[in-house]
Amino acid sequence: MPVPKPNVYSTKNIGGIPIVQSYLMSIFDGTGSMCCEYDIAVNAYNEVFYTINRREEFQMAYDDVHSLLPYKGAGRGNITKTFQHVLNKLLSNNNQYGKNITIMFISDGQEEFEIQQLRELVEKVKLEFRIQFICVKVGNEFPTTISSELWSELHNIDESKELIHLQIPRPSDCDTLKQLFIQGFKQIRDKYLKFPISALKADKPVYSTATSKPLFEIEIETTFMCYADCVKLNGNVLYPTNNPEDKQHFLLKSVHKVLLNGGEQEDFKIVQQIVDNISEKHSKEYLQNGKIDDIKKIVNEGAKGNLQFKKLTEEVKSIFICGVYDFNVKLVNVFQDVKDKERKRIQSGFIRQLNEKMSQYMQD
Repeated sequence: MPVPKPNVYSTKNIGGIPIVQSYLMSIFDGTGSMCCEYDIAVNAYNEVFYTINRREEFQMAYDDVHSLLPYKGAGRGNITKTFQHVLNKLLSNNNQYGKNITIMFISDGQEEFEIQQLRELVEKVKLEFRIQFICVKVGNEFPTTISSELWSELHNIDESKELIHLQIPRPSDCDTLKQLFIQGFKQIRDKYLKFPISALKADKPVYSTATSKPLFEIEIETTFMCYADCVKLNGNVLYPTNNPEDKQHFLLKSVHKVLLNGGEQEDFKIVQQIVDNISEKHSKEYLQNGKIDDIKKIVNEGAKGNLQFKKLTEEVKSIFICGVYDFNVKLVNVFQDVKDKERKRIQSGFIRQLNEKMSQYMQD
C-alpha cells in the first residue's frame, strides 16, 4: 500500500470560533541591570494596560517572586524559579484565570535558567490552558535561546504564529525610552491579547509545522499539513489548498520552528522533504513565484549541515528567527554570498563571515 504524501491545508475560511480576551500575566526583571529602565517600564505598562482588568504582575529578584513595586534591584534573578511560581499559581487557581493565558516576560539579560526543570510543569499547564508567550527584550544582550526555548515549550495556541518578540533599545533619554515602552505595550495590547477560545477538532492527525508532533486539533486562520487527501475539521470536509501563499506560509513557519529548536540538520531534512513534495506538484514558474524558491535555498543549506545555527551570535540568531516571516532575497543572498566566498563546508571562517555580514545587513 503506497504511503500517502503530505498535503497543505488552510483554515482561513473556517469560522464559528469565538475570540476572547486572555488573562495577562506579566513578569518584570527586577535585577540591578534594569535600574535605568525598571520604573519607566512599569509606568508605561500601567499607563497602557490600565483598562485591562484581567491581569497580574510579578517581579523576579534573586530566587523569589515579588510584587511589582518597589523595585528590588537584585544582584541576580532566577528565571526557572520565577516561571515555576507563575505556572504553579495558574494550576492552583485555574478557575480564576479562564482558559486563555498570555505570559509576558520583560527582561534585559542572562539569568539562571534550566528549561529541563520546567518541562514537567509546563506539560501539566498546557493540558489545562491555552498559553501565549511574549518576550520583551530590553537592550541587545538578552539571549535569543532563552526566549526561543520558553516560546517553544509554553506557547501552544498556534505554532504558525511567529515568536512574539519585542525589542526595546536603550536610548540616552528617559522620555524616548518611555515612548518606546508605550508603543511596544500598545502593540501587544491591541494585537495579541485576544485569541480564539478553542481550536478546531480534526478527524485525522494534523501537523502545525513540518516537524511538529501530530495532533487532532488545529487553530483557525492558519495552515497545516496532513497525510491525507481530505480532513474533517469540526465536521466540515476540507481539501488541500492550491494557493501559493498558503504553501509559502506553511514552509515559512516550518523553518521558523526549526530555528526556534536550534536549527538542527535533521529537522531541516524533514522540511526539505516537504519542500521537495511541493516542488513535484508544481511548475518551475510556480515555485519561483514569491518566496518558495528563497525558502528552498536556506532549507537546502540547513539540510546539508552548512547552516550551523548554534554557532551564530545571539544577534544573528535573532535576525534569522524574527525575520523568517519577512523572508526576502537580500537575506538569502547574504547567506549565499558568504558561503560562495568561503567555498568550504562548516568552517570557522564561514561562521565568522556570516556573523559579520548579517550584522551589516541589520544596519542597512
